[in-house]
Amino acid sequence: MIVTTYDQFLMSLMDTAARYQMRFHNLCDAVIIMDEVQSLPCRLWRPLEKIFNSLVTTCNSRILLMSATLPPFVSNAVPLLPGFENYFSNCKRYVLRFRTKEKLSIEQFCEEVESRLPAWGEGNKRILITLNTRKSASKVRDILAGPSSTTTGTPVYFISADVTPRDRLEIIKKIKAGKPCIVVSTQCIEAGVDIDMDLVIRDFAPLDSLVQIAGRCNREGEKGRCQVEIVDLVDEEEQRYSEMIYDSVHLQATRDLIKATPEVLEEDVLELSNCYFQGLFSKKDTGGVHLKRFARWQEDLPVHELLRGKEKMLHNFLVIHQDPQLKEDMATANSEIDRWKRREAWRKLAGRIARISVSVYARPGFHPQQIADEYLGHWILREGYYSSNRGLLAEGEALIM
Repeated sequence: MIVTTYDQFLMSLMDTAARYQMRFHNLCDAVIIMDEVQSLPCRLWRPLEKIFNSLVTTCNSRILLMSATLPPFVSNAVPLLPGFENYFSNCKRYVLRFRTKEKLSIEQFCEEVESRLPAWGEGNKRILITLNTRKSASKVRDILAGPSSTTTGTPVYFISADVTPRDRLEIIKKIKAGKPCIVVSTQCIEAGVDIDMDLVIRDFAPLDSLVQIAGRCNREGEKGRCQVEIVDLVDEEEQRYSEMIYDSVHLQATRDLIKATPEVLEEDVLELSNCYFQGLFSKKDTGGVHLKRFARWQEDLPVHELLRGKEKMLHNFLVIHQDPQLKEDMATANSEIDRWKRREAWRKLAGRIARISVSVYARPGFHPQQIADEYLGHWILREGYYSSNRGLLAEGEALIM
C-alpha cells in the first residue's frame, strides 16, 4: 500500500525524470484511489483523461475517483452507486444563501458577526467562518477573540496552515465535543475535516469549494435545514480576497450561475455543479496543448507547475517546543556515517517533523533568519513567534502572504 500526494503521483505518471519513472511500475496492476479530484486544475483534464484510460486498458489498473462534485474530465467513468442522483435529491441539510451583491471589508464583516452573536447565543450555535487567505482569517480571528469582542464566553478556534498539524488535531477534538463555538478557518478545512456546524459563513469562491465547505453544515442532518452564507470580502484597497487565490474563469463561471439565484437548496446542488463543470469545460483551457506535448515527448511546463501554478518562495518552520526531544534525535540521525542508514533515520523522523511544522509563502524581502535559526537544514522558530491559539506570529506581517 502506498499513501502519497497528488504531486508525487502525477510526477510518477507524467514527469520524464528517471527518479520518477523508476516508480511508474507501481501504478500497473494497481487500485488507485484519488480523493478530492475536483481540486485538479482544468489544464490537466485532457492529459489525465487519456493517461487514466491507458492505465486501465494497457496497465490493467483500476481508478476510484472520489469527490462531492465530480468534474467531467473522465468521460467514461462509471458511478459505483446506481441512481446516485436520488441520494442528492433526498439531502435537505442546508441552503446556500448568496449575499454577494455588496462587498464587505473585514471590519464591516466582523461588526456584523458580532451584532448577530446574541441571537446565535440563545440557540447555542456552532459557527464556522471560512476565509480565502491566511491574512484575512488571522484578522477575523483576532477581532472576534480580542478583549473588546462580544464573543466573551464563546470559545473562538483558529484552523489554518499557520497552525501546526499537532495543534490542528487538538482543536478539531475540541470542536467535535459538540459545544457552542466559533471556528475561524482558511479553506484547509474544506476537505478531510469531519465536523458538524449549525451555520457556515464563507468568503466567495468557485462553486466546488462552496459545496465542499457546505458539507460541514448540519453534516449529520439532525437540525432541520441550516444556512451556508456566502459573502464577498475585500481588503483595504477594495480587492476581493477571492481573486487573490482563485482562477478568474472559475469565479466568473460561479457568478454567472448564481446571478439570478439568491438561494440554492442542497437537493439542487448536483444539477448546479454539473452546469458549472460543463461551463468550465467549454470556456477553460483543458490542457489540449499539454496532452500533445506529453504524447510527443516535447518539452512542457513541469508537472508540479501544471498542478500548483508557478512556485512561490516557501519557508518551513519547526515549532520545536512541541517536541523538544526532536532536536536531539535529528542530531543523532545526522551523525550516521553510512548515508543509507542516515537517510533511513531521517525518514523515520519525517512524521514528527511534519506534525510540528508551519509553512509560509513569503513576499520578497523576507528572510527566515528574521524569525528562526537554522539547524541541520531546518528552520527552528524562535520563542515568541508561535501561539497554539493564533498560529504563526511574525513581526512585519506585510512580509508574509
